[in-house]
Amino acid sequence: MQQTAASFTAPFTYAYAGDFLSASVADSIAMYDARYSAVQPIRNPNKRQIAAIVGAVETLPLPSKAAFVRFKQICPDKVLGKDSLETKRFWRRYEEAIEDFAEEMGDDVDCLKIDNATATEYRSKLVERLSEGEFKADAANKKMMWLKIILMRFSASITPARTTRSKT
Repeated sequence: MQQTAASFTAPFTYAYAGDFLSASVADSIAMYDARYSAVQPIRNPNKRQIAAIVGAVETLPLPSKAAFVRFKQICPDKVLGKDSLETKRFWRRYEEAIEDFAEEMGDDVDCLKIDNATATEYRSKLVERLSEGEFKADAANKKMMWLKIILMRFSASITPARTTRSKT
């Protein structure tokens, strides 16, 4: 893939699946159109060219510090109708959760790949700090809750919606 990226200059910007899902219908169509236009001049694209065009490469890691910025981009509707002070207060709780996570787990943790083991490790560290009297149980629960909301929203923006079948 690295070789393809160097030799194939795409006439579009790389986007992961979440960008297509969170974009408006018109923007999604424009994004797909650019990809289809890029394929036309290539008579017999090889596997690497196809992968470069459709974006079948691993998404770039999302370090914890960048996660908050990305979360605000994904969820602008959360602050609709709020004045600037309310908006600042609203976003601050999420920012503090990410900052605390980064401080405990390290800045290099990829927020898109946090698994149960990582979450359990972070929870254990919160419990340890709780037992030391650094904060109360309610504050620890809120840290976990805000972080969970952020991670669930990332997951929803990256993974296409699943359809459920009714059992008949």
